[in-house]
Amino acid sequence: MSRLDSYSKLEQRLAIQQKMAAKTKVKGSGFENLSFLHTILRKGLKTFSLDQKGLENVLDVQIVEKDMYLPNLAESWQGKKILHLSDTHLDGIPGFVEILKEKISQLSYDLCVWTGDFRFGKGAYHEASMQPTVELLQSLKCELGIYGVLGNHDFIDEVELLEKHGMKVLMNESHDLGDGLYLCGVDDPHLYLCDDITAAVKGIPEKALKVLLIHSPEKIEEAQAHGIDYYLCGHTHGGQISLPLIGRPFSNARCKRKFAFGEFEYKGMKGYTHNGTGASSVAARFGCPSEIVIFNLKSS
Repeated sequence: MSRLDSYSKLEQRLAIQQKMAAKTKVKGSGFENLSFLHTILRKGLKTFSLDQKGLENVLDVQIVEKDMYLPNLAESWQGKKILHLSDTHLDGIPGFVEILKEKISQLSYDLCVWTGDFRFGKGAYHEASMQPTVELLQSLKCELGIYGVLGNHDFIDEVELLEKHGMKVLMNESHDLGDGLYLCGVDDPHLYLCDDITAAVKGIPEKALKVLLIHSPEKIEEAQAHGIDYYLCGHTHGGQISLPLIGRPFSNARCKRKFAFGEFEYKGMKGYTHNGTGASSVAARFGCPSEIVIFNLKSS
């Protein structure tokens, strides 16, 4: 019996997955699920000979280093490093997994977190689409473990495969990392609406520090109300394409734009919205670099 057999949101998730596999529009999923727009974008880039440059920009992934300040952080956690990956979409970007393996092999980190969107498409699940992700996962050398959550591109079918290869997928639950620090992780809040922060923080001591892994920046107010200290997410890709004079037209997230890109703070809770490690809809970026983020833990 799989631990997901008792998952409280299983029926809801499977019902939406069935619609996604059948390419049926899901209420609230937004324009990002309109395939004809992706076709127009791809053809437009090709027409203006920008498709290759856009792909080169995706492959030119940047290493970003940030400080993560947590109140009264235990001495044992001071100076530890967290590797944050998000929105890798590896099966849709030729040659990308080799580049990431090389880049990450040169980094120092103690813990890895991955905030969803492991595959490129959102339709019917095929295990082959996860093979580049498995390859990258197997290459990670992580003393304190690898943890992840599902995004709006992910089917629950991926969980068993990911966990078989060393990732603990948090499905509205938490994990005690020791010395007063907990990782909380919730299911996708954007498309599947299966997130449950209340369940994720249940049983955590009141004074413990809580870092939340969540796919998108759409639950910031709720997370703060539940005592989350740091909010880690992705989904927006930093806009993926930033236009001259206009900037980033889209965030694809139901939240204020100030929460959709980079570092933010809300009523004392700090957070970071990852630019995305890969790209989706079309394998191209302009003005919004792909990134791998390293967080240095410090006491605020």
